[in-house]
Amino acid sequence: MTGLPTALEDVGDIYKDTGEWIENDGTTTPHRSEFKNTPVVTVVEPGDEEFRFTLMDTSAKNLAKLCGGTVTEVIDQPDVWNKPKGVPNIEMSFVLQTEDGTEVTIHRGKVVGKRRLTPTRTGMFLIDVAVTPQEPLIADLPAVTSKDPVI
Repeated sequence: MTGLPTALEDVGDIYKDTGEWIENDGTTTPHRSEFKNTPVVTVVEPGDEEFRFTLMDTSAKNLAKLCGGTVTEVIDQPDVWNKPKGVPNIEMSFVLQTEDGTEVTIHRGKVVGKRRLTPTRTGMFLIDVAVTPQEPLIADLPAVTSKDPVI
């Protein structure tokens, strides 16, 4: 396992205005001497990052890919998604491209998908997806990279 995908695939239609990158505040821990007012050492830890979006494609294939579980295929019938028995461990790579052409890559991300069904006349069945960057499996590869747009 190299830690990088062999091929990327389009995740499909993202529900309008649901994509967001969240960078949580980190923590700062000052270590002080009993005899000094200023810290001797300060430890700073970064906050977790997360990319969130909501998908409109709730096919059995997408549910299995993003929420875990399996797909049962029956000839001449719609596919059926089967919920996993435990908590799935899903890891994927993502390349996000902004409108200006900037590319942000998550080389190895922990994926948690959740089904959101609003059973109303105006509601939809959606998949909320959260991706947390993880340490890549290749030495010296950063967890996240951002490439400037081509001018």
